[in-house]
Amino acid sequence: MVVIEKHKGIYVLRDDLLLGGTKSVLMPYILNDRSVEEWVYASPVCGGFQIALSAWCKKEGLKATIFCAKRKKKHANTERCIELGANVKEIP
Repeated sequence: MVVIEKHKGIYVLRDDLLLGGTKSVLMPYILNDRSVEEWVYASPVCGGFQIALSAWCKKEGLKATIFCAKRKKKHANTERCIELGANVKEIP
């Protein structure tokens, strides 16, 4: 859900409240091919698109596969993608 707040006369898009940030707003326009059942993305672990993609696929009943760097301790974004049901492949 997009949250817009007015602060001292300025309208502010609160992308910090969106799962995956502003990129999540673009999902219906980027991923509009309904014949695709699985979306695959190679991501830096610090990127927000992987979270937006994972959340979108969960919402739409699609599969998401995320390739990212393997770390000794999983990055918080990697953990979030897993929580959202994405198939995460960590590459050494």
